[in-house]
Amino acid sequence: MGDQLGNTSSINSSESGGCSIGDPYTYQFFPNMTAASIALLVITSILSIVTLVIFLESVIFIQKTLPSTRRKMQVTWIIGLFPAYSLTSLLAIYVPRAHFIATIHSSLYLSVTLYCFVLLIFDYYGGFDAAIVLLSEDTSSIAFPPLLCCCVCCLPKVKVSKRFLRIMKRLVFQTALVGPIVRFIATVLWTDGRYKPGLIAFDEAYVYLNTILIVSTVLAMYGLQAIYKVSLTLLKEFRLRPKFLSVQITLLLGNIQNAFLGILVSTNVIKCSDPFSSKTRANFLFNFLIIIEMFLMSIAARFLFRTRTGNLNYLISRPSLKLTQKVARDDDLETAKKRESQVPNNNVTTGKKSECLDGKAKLFEYTLSDNSVSVSLA
Repeated sequence: MGDQLGNTSSINSSESGGCSIGDPYTYQFFPNMTAASIALLVITSILSIVTLVIFLESVIFIQKTLPSTRRKMQVTWIIGLFPAYSLTSLLAIYVPRAHFIATIHSSLYLSVTLYCFVLLIFDYYGGFDAAIVLLSEDTSSIAFPPLLCCCVCCLPKVKVSKRFLRIMKRLVFQTALVGPIVRFIATVLWTDGRYKPGLIAFDEAYVYLNTILIVSTVLAMYGLQAIYKVSLTLLKEFRLRPKFLSVQITLLLGNIQNAFLGILVSTNVIKCSDPFSSKTRANFLFNFLIIIEMFLMSIAARFLFRTRTGNLNYLISRPSLKLTQKVARDDDLETAKKRESQVPNNNVTTGKKSECLDGKAKLFEYTLSDNSVSVSLA
């Protein structure tokens, strides 16, 4: 998955023809810009500002509309992925030598976003415990991309148990933990001249740190794919598929474009133009494309996350499950009744109004219809 698995490296190249090596300073960059470059700079600035405005408007809607603080935070962080990428890319265009720092920060944001998306999926169920019960009847293949997608025929299906969901959740969580640590080390080494992005050699820290990032991100994507696949049918009305694609496309766009432009630089298709190295020109093109793409992605995300459809409800039950009210204190029931009038809950079992009075079903217990399983969520 390349450098942009945090997008942690600049596009590297070997220079020819006497062109400068390395990114220019701003006092070298702006005086040598052509009319076309200035026009592109204006366009990217406008698009980044519009992307930020779309995000801020969506945040206002989310804070006023979504049912819980937990979901507000999760959705806000996820849709913040697009302005985060856009603004860091804009910074890298204005200050070419900040390209590495800018991509480090966008990569850190993406690492946390993957885990936030997992938490959002569980929140749609009503919490992790609710997801355990609602998925307790299901089985799932473990042949998920990007690790085991070629082993569909030879790998058995496993029961979607608490242990299965917890392992997959931890696989995603580790990238939110490992990513920042590795990138912090890379930044420290980079300031000391010991980390050279794109330079592949056995004695270079880049090779080993980037390998750790690749493994971490692949494991995280595997865990995310597993949770997404087992939830796809039950959470269909929550528009889970397009929401997942919006995050996945963002990850893939950076990886594919970064790798492709790196090939163009190494094959001398993107040539240097003094005082700009081929690496600098490729970085400029990469950031320009990212800004355009994040503008389009932010518009798409607005129709997915900034809506009442698929964002207000909880999946409270399924046809084979029923809810039984637990004994609770009067004040708990009173609080729950107030919340019931404010938060619409979705009950797919019957046409009757759901008895579940809050998102995590704290006042109820799930029971399989054949009474073989009873799990308390308190």
